[in-house]
Amino acid sequence: MIRKNSFPLSLPHIVDQCRCSNKSCMHKISHKMHPFHFYILVAHVLAAVGQFECLNSGNFSRTTWNGYVHESERSNVSFDTCFQSRKPQRNNLTIVTQLSSDRLEALKRQCKHYLGPIAAAILVPLVQPDREGTSELSARKLSLLNSERSTVGSIFSRFEELQFCQLSILLCYEVYDSRRASILYPVNALRNYARFLVRTSLLMYLDVDFLPSQSLSERALDSSFNSMMTAGTCHHIAYIVPAFQPSTNELTKVSTTCTKQFLKELFEAGKIKQFKNESYPVGHGSTLFNHWFTTDSVYSISWTHGFEPYVITHLDHVPWLNSGFRGFGRNKVSMLLEMHYRGFQFKVRCALFILHALSGIIMHEGGTKTNLALTVFGWVGISDVKVSSKGLGPKVSLNKQESIETNSSHWRRE
Repeated sequence: MIRKNSFPLSLPHIVDQCRCSNKSCMHKISHKMHPFHFYILVAHVLAAVGQFECLNSGNFSRTTWNGYVHESERSNVSFDTCFQSRKPQRNNLTIVTQLSSDRLEALKRQCKHYLGPIAAAILVPLVQPDREGTSELSARKLSLLNSERSTVGSIFSRFEELQFCQLSILLCYEVYDSRRASILYPVNALRNYARFLVRTSLLMYLDVDFLPSQSLSERALDSSFNSMMTAGTCHHIAYIVPAFQPSTNELTKVSTTCTKQFLKELFEAGKIKQFKNESYPVGHGSTLFNHWFTTDSVYSISWTHGFEPYVITHLDHVPWLNSGFRGFGRNKVSMLLEMHYRGFQFKVRCALFILHALSGIIMHEGGTKTNLALTVFGWVGISDVKVSSKGLGPKVSLNKQESIETNSSHWRRE
């Protein structure tokens, strides 16, 4: 099912929560504009005046497993601090990413490989069980949040001094009542929040464990390239950037600067593959990787069910992501589906590519290794959620719009 208004929060919630003198004016505007464009207007006004706290509910609440799965509980992500880069933006393409606060090294690595603007939403997950209080953030969790804010602030200040990306950060947190609930990582809500920081016409949602190729970073600095891409995306063209999975992280670093011919040799030798070629081949298969290596021209492809490539799109036209999806894996599918039904054309860029760095294990508070990833879409007979210290297990995105039953032995989708 396609939701027309797949926003991080509802429009009435945005307007009602904003403590500003223009509420009545905003209500009048909302009746004269399409909801999608009104939401964009509100988002950019908030970003411009630094009023992200308007997005907070104002009441302390914790995300619970049963509340999300059984009661369609709305996201409890709260805004904490905005770090906005003051450096001039070097190109017209913003990388939009999201991460939890234990993945900061990945963000620094991505920033060192891109010369343009990066907009990042960082989540500090706070597990606060009943014994630590249910009415307000405990002193221990407040101290942890303050520590993470200081760490993120130091990273931001450092990159403001360096000649790498122009990094802007929206620091958020979400309080969970249990470790089980903390698996519900609000991936799409964070992507939507990061989008508030975009000041360019072009954007690409790119996960933090991906590195852009040198060719992408350099082409994005070319004014003629930017003009061509902006003109195309204004006419509902989504430009696909092929995603590759090297066999090692060392190979990932080397491959970002290699030529297309050398990349082809690695591909034919089996040292790099189509991203998720084994676990989810339909996600990127329509990109036609074998054809990509043989052409020097942009080519069109058709949308297929389950398709979720990484695309360069126009800020004013790309849909917002469905914030009902939590966890990792196949959470962009609904956005690509909506783009398909809106009449977007999908074209593959022949000289640009991105590379995936192998993910590490998530380290939670207290040093316990857990796997944040759940499964995805239709699942039957899967064991109850268990965390693992032996590597990344099956990935799942939960959609609160799905009807789900759960008990101690299995999940079942009705």
